[in-house]
Amino acid sequence: MKSFVIIFIFLNLSLDLIGQYDQDTQVKVYLNLILSDPAKAETVMREAVNQTEEKDQMHWVYQNKLAEANYYLDKYDEAKDRLNQVIEVSHERGYDAILAEAYFLLGDLHIYTGEYATAIDNLSKSLEIYKKLDHRKGIAEVYNSFGLINMDQENFKKAEGNFKSSLEYGDAISQGDSYTYLGQLYLRMGAFDDAFDYAQKALKIAEENKDSYLLAMNFDVFGGYHLHKKEYEKAIEFLNKSLSLKMELEDFQGQAMTLNRLAKAFNETGEHQKAFYTYRRAFIFATEIGVKEEVKESSKALSRYYASKLNYDSAYFYQSFYIDVVESLSSERAAKKMAELEAAAEKKQKEAEIAKAEMEKEQSRLIAEQEKRNSYYSYGGLILSLVFGIFIFNRFRVSQKQKRIIEEQKKQSDELKNIAEQQKELVEEKNKEILDSINYAKRIQTAILPPDALIKKNLPESFVLYLPKDIVAGDFYWMEAYAKALASEGILIAAADCTGHGVPGAMVSVVCNNGLNRAVREFGLIDPGQILDKTREIVIEEFQKSEEEVKDGMDIALVSLEQQQEAGDSVTHNSCTKLSYAGAHNPLWVIRKGSDEISEIKANKQPIGKYAQPEPFTTHTLELEKGDQVYLFSDGYADQFGGDRGKKMKSSNFKKYLLEIKDEDILDQKFLLQTQFEKWRGEFEQLDDVCVIGIRI
Repeated sequence: MKSFVIIFIFLNLSLDLIGQYDQDTQVKVYLNLILSDPAKAETVMREAVNQTEEKDQMHWVYQNKLAEANYYLDKYDEAKDRLNQVIEVSHERGYDAILAEAYFLLGDLHIYTGEYATAIDNLSKSLEIYKKLDHRKGIAEVYNSFGLINMDQENFKKAEGNFKSSLEYGDAISQGDSYTYLGQLYLRMGAFDDAFDYAQKALKIAEENKDSYLLAMNFDVFGGYHLHKKEYEKAIEFLNKSLSLKMELEDFQGQAMTLNRLAKAFNETGEHQKAFYTYRRAFIFATEIGVKEEVKESSKALSRYYASKLNYDSAYFYQSFYIDVVESLSSERAAKKMAELEAAAEKKQKEAEIAKAEMEKEQSRLIAEQEKRNSYYSYGGLILSLVFGIFIFNRFRVSQKQKRIIEEQKKQSDELKNIAEQQKELVEEKNKEILDSINYAKRIQTAILPPDALIKKNLPESFVLYLPKDIVAGDFYWMEAYAKALASEGILIAAADCTGHGVPGAMVSVVCNNGLNRAVREFGLIDPGQILDKTREIVIEEFQKSEEEVKDGMDIALVSLEQQQEAGDSVTHNSCTKLSYAGAHNPLWVIRKGSDEISEIKANKQPIGKYAQPEPFTTHTLELEKGDQVYLFSDGYADQFGGDRGKKMKSSNFKKYLLEIKDEDILDQKFLLQTQFEKWRGEFEQLDDVCVIGIRI
């Protein structure tokens, strides 16, 4: 079954246009069957066509109905051929009402197949006839169709004008259509209060007429409105109503759209498993009937769901669907635009060819008449020949001029197409070069990060949650082992946040990482405060080499873990550990075993970089027992926007969640923190790089 928006237009206009034939038994039977059993409706109309002669006007009324039934049964070519035949005969015989309906049906058929230029041409002809007949309902429905075209092409202002023009001409039923479309339009534009108001007007008309199509569409608008208002229970109620009606109507495209919205509402209420199953139903419907917009939304959601469950094979499967459909939609929009330009050029060329053919026909007729008259009026014939020659010459000049204009337009169109293709190739090539460079930069940045195996060897009860905003990041983590004496060794570990993110942040991170390495390896420092002092000197010295003033730098939390131990053991194997900490803006959080509070050791309020009044960094020291936990982090996690109100998470909520998961296995904490971050973020873009390090002693 087709999308009910187009079917709805077909049916409403059919009911109105055949009002003058409402006593016809076969038409009545057809209207009662077309929605419930289109195949049987087609049989009824085919018999009606066969039982009437082509000279009868009713024969062509039946042909229009039969073409409409063909459309319902996916017989597009047959429907188009039949409607073109109706148009040809009705034009010759002056069947204006039938002709207007045929143009309208053909136009809406081309809307469904995406041939908008042809659709607009047919709808314009239909509108001209309806205005001539003062057929207000027909005028209203044509404006609605123009509005649907413009809404699909995101020409929202034009669509708004079309639907409001329809309101001026339509009766109560067609006004219900227009109110519904305006509700859908304003929902897409983000004018949610206007969408709600128009949907209420449409709903009243739909309830009075017991119109299931109209009810379903407006329940969708109410669902979208309440989603925006975060009134999720109301949204679920209306979307379920819409879904039930669409199931009765066998509108699979509509079901896919409603299921996607319903799944989003379930996610917002925390019913994630129900959301997963609902997105999967939407994906199945959408892929079966090829509705790419709904495939895009459902596949994106399913990919995220599986990634959150660490099921990366399934996540990749749905992500591949998402990427393919996004590329396909972009190509289709470009192809559709080019097709419209070509169709316009072809139309002008055909008009010129028709004019030329008419000229040649006229030329042949005049020559024949001239030859006949030459036998009687040789002198007069000579004069007529001269006049005719002048006329033909002028017509020929006009024809040649038109031909040159068309050829020039086609040439310009081809040139524009070639330029567009060249520009596209150039942009793609440049994008590839840039992306390749960034990916290579990522390899370099990854190389300076401590390997997972090294971290696990030295700190087996630990995790690093690292979520760059872009391919490369300004955040990084750092580790260095040192030996203090024969029976004593320690580990230095840090979570750092350099100015910016992406490529600029990554470049600063390389300089700052190098400063940390030199402070320890070249200058032999192991005290966190002294390391940060020396790193600041190195970073400032590096940036001073530039001719321009560079104020970039780094915030950091740096920890040293040290204890006496047996040879070969890691620093976490004894019961008591000495922790030393220094920080630039970024604090250290400690959760003691059995405690329900977080102890915060504050950092110095100055960066690693240029600062108006720099001071030596303070080293804080404390003893940790087995089971104590420490957390180092950048500001990206707590600064993320999201939640029900679209606000920052803030440190208070970050602390609260750490206390909730403190008794979980240390590796599970990483998964839970990432899941909570994605849940909080929701549809918001990631604001900054994220780096969180957790260590259990």
